[in-house]
Amino acid sequence: MDFQFLRERIFWVRLVQYPFWALLQQYIILVFFFRRFREAFSPHHFLAILACAITFSAMHIPNPSLMIFTFIGGLFWTWVYHKQPNLFATAISHAVFGAVCCNLISVYTVVGPYADIRWSKAHPIDYSIHAVNTTLFEHKKVLPISKADNDTITVIGWARAAKGQVDKVYVRFGRRYYPAPYGTQNQADSYKSYFGDVGYRAVIPISNLRPGYYRLSIKVAVRGRFFYHYPSRRMWIRIQQ
Repeated sequence: MDFQFLRERIFWVRLVQYPFWALLQQYIILVFFFRRFREAFSPHHFLAILACAITFSAMHIPNPSLMIFTFIGGLFWTWVYHKQPNLFATAISHAVFGAVCCNLISVYTVVGPYADIRWSKAHPIDYSIHAVNTTLFEHKKVLPISKADNDTITVIGWARAAKGQVDKVYVRFGRRYYPAPYGTQNQADSYKSYFGDVGYRAVIPISNLRPGYYRLSIKVAVRGRFFYHYPSRRMWIRIQQ
């Protein structure tokens, strides 16, 4: 079992911050939902506990591992709160439980519309935003683009699925998504030589955009899967007149 995370500062920062977030979650689940379920199902308190655990689990859709863990945790915390109502104790145990799941078991913890349906932190997509126009972009934080010199920007990169085949790639620029035809030859020749044609290319018009900062990212669909993967890395482009 790898305990390397104990040497990372971010782990201890999160461990200090997480009890406050856990307290908010426990308040919503136990005070708001459970008390109402208990009144509705009285005197069958186990049904109220079960309904509360299901509600807590449903809040973590579409993450399957978190849904299972939060259902189990929801049963335990609701039962404890029913016997001895103490939000602070449940929040501390919630924080410890979350730290164990995230770091020792490596559970994937993202929920909401940008979450993937996967079990662990293992990255399902290898990818890169390789270049914008003719500028290599892999090591830049912000790339300036002049509208006086460019009507469009061309984003090229590569993407490869750890399991299955990449079906579609979209480039998000600002709040819009642009199709990026996939399967083209890419400048990242080392990846092409090992994995074949894994490049994508998107052309984005910028003539009507206002000057300012725009976030650049991609989303990837894997063939046979019904969800998109949103890589965590995002870059910024500064549009200038």
